[in-house]
Amino acid sequence: MGFAKVTIAGNIVRDIEAKTSSAGTTYLSNAIAWDRWSKGEKAVNYLDFSVFGQTADIFAQYVRKGQKILLHGNLEQEVWTERDTGQRKFRYRMIVEDFEFMYAGKAQTQQPALPVQQPKQTQDLTPDDFVPF
Repeated sequence: MGFAKVTIAGNIVRDIEAKTSSAGTTYLSNAIAWDRWSKGEKAVNYLDFSVFGQTADIFAQYVRKGQKILLHGNLEQEVWTERDTGQRKFRYRMIVEDFEFMYAGKAQTQQPALPVQQPKQTQDLTPDDFVPF
C-alpha cells in the first residue's frame, strides 16, 4: 500500500476550459508550472492535473491562466504503449482534491479589502470577578 498525497504551488499554464460528462459531472484538465534551480540555472517544471465535480465548478469560475495557485491532491500514473514503436510510456498527472489561491505583488493589492472590526470594549475585572471554572 502506498501514499501519494501532493501539494504543488505554481502558475496555471492554459486558459480554463470546463467540460461536462454525459453523467452531468463537471471536469477540466490543465497544467501547473513552477520554477526550480539546478546547477545555478533556472528550469521550469510542468505537471498536468485534472479536477472533477463541484471543485471543478469553483475552479472554472475563479481560476485564470497565469494565476498563482496551491493545488492539493493525489498523483496518478498513466501507462500506455506506443503503436509505432511498441515502447511503454509513463506519465504522471495530479487529481486535484482541493486548491487555494495565492496572491503576490500587484495581485494582492487588487484584492477587495475586508472590513476591519474594531475591538470590543472590555471591562477591567477585579480578582473578586474571577470565576474559577
